[in-house]
Amino acid sequence: MNGDPRGLLVECGFEPAALELLSTPDGRPVVEDPGTGFANAESTQRPPYGFGPFCRFKVPSAPASAGVYAFVVDEVLVYAGISANRRHRLNQEYGRISPRNCFEGGPRTTCRVNSLLCRAAMAGIWITLLLKQTPGPRELERVLITSLRPAWNLQRSTA
Repeated sequence: MNGDPRGLLVECGFEPAALELLSTPDGRPVVEDPGTGFANAESTQRPPYGFGPFCRFKVPSAPASAGVYAFVVDEVLVYAGISANRRHRLNQEYGRISPRNCFEGGPRTTCRVNSLLCRAAMAGIWITLLLKQTPGPRELERVLITSLRPAWNLQRSTA
């Protein structure tokens, strides 16, 4: 069941954060393929999401503290994650895919989630980012993933 997550997320104290997408003058997302700049591109294999499309975005209000972040696309929770430093995780990892990340051995989750967010943005679908600061984020992440089963969280139950 993955319906409207707002009730649970508001009840848990999540707050919206502005996700600023790099866009063309007419408002379309700028699509990138950072993999073309990787020095070993010809000799290294790309995983399925290594080809993108990728969009660049930033979250200026993301705090450098531990907590949970949640991507909601078209009113549906699609991904929940945790980080010790959400500013770095959202801006430097998800929001700016480095060339190395597009190839085997790179972090697959950041490429996959960025690519899925980019596809939603290209289709004009509304994307919301929600943040919650908590010193012990793992339990809240587990509850969100097991109860709402976000489609982009491949591991839908956490230990």
